[in-house]
Amino acid sequence: MKSIKEMEIELSDLRSGTLNEFKEVAPQDMDAQKFEEWENRNSKMAELVDAIKEAKKYENQKADLEANLEKGQAVKEMPIHTEAKEQAKSLGGQLMDSKAYNAFIKEGQKNITSELKFDPRYEFKTTLTESGYPPAVTRSDLVLPTATLDPLQIPDLIDTITTDQYQYKYLEETTFTNASTATAEGSALSENAIAFTERTESIRKIGGFLPVTEELLADVSAVQGYLDSRLRTMVRLAVSDQMVGGSGSGANLIGILNKSGINTFDYSSYSGNLKRIGQIYEAITEIQKDSFLQPDAIIMHPSDWY
Repeated sequence: MKSIKEMEIELSDLRSGTLNEFKEVAPQDMDAQKFEEWENRNSKMAELVDAIKEAKKYENQKADLEANLEKGQAVKEMPIHTEAKEQAKSLGGQLMDSKAYNAFIKEGQKNITSELKFDPRYEFKTTLTESGYPPAVTRSDLVLPTATLDPLQIPDLIDTITTDQYQYKYLEETTFTNASTATAEGSALSENAIAFTERTESIRKIGGFLPVTEELLADVSAVQGYLDSRLRTMVRLAVSDQMVGGSGSGANLIGILNKSGINTFDYSSYSGNLKRIGQIYEAITEIQKDSFLQPDAIIMHPSDWY
């Protein structure tokens, strides 16, 4: 029987010879005899590869048997006149190996006593908790916004227009004298009067901004839409405040509450729990009889209702 070395040399020679012989031969130039020779050589090389593998497997198993045999025959040296040292275990390891713990885990038995050996030379260290090693937590994509008033609630009640002027001028009819009456034949008609006053409202700018880095906008795809939405909400809330309570000084609008000539009522003139309802009823009535219009909205803070 050939040795592994001899089979490896034969395989190497067969490979090199086959490559040299068929190196310059194209597949289309090979006849039936050449193809048969090519197949025979490949089969021979495959047989040699399998034989080498089996021989190496046999040699490895033989070497393992010899090594195990030598280990079994070896005599371990033991010290003379010394006590066997018990392997040191931690308190946790002693607990896991204790009779009481294993009886409870396996059989559910209680009231079994076990002794754990403690060496006072061991030093207790500070207990490690989550505050010292916090566990990893993946943050959700959810952003919980601050609760705010509906920013469109008040602006939607008022008609708006666009302008490219720095001021808005309009005429207000401030005199309406109606002397019309029944007139006898041949008599002169009574004279009526209408007068106007020019009013001017300054155009004001209301806005704000949020400083954001380019890196944040590039790294977080949804942050731009969220910030745009919150900026619009902030501006609309500021517009609502100006419409209701703008002082008119500086760059402020003149809000409804600070407009001269508006009606005001003191609900203290009504008694009992209907004070605020009576005040609202009086305000509605005054609008109806003074301007001949029907009120279509009530703006009220929730805490003012009770």
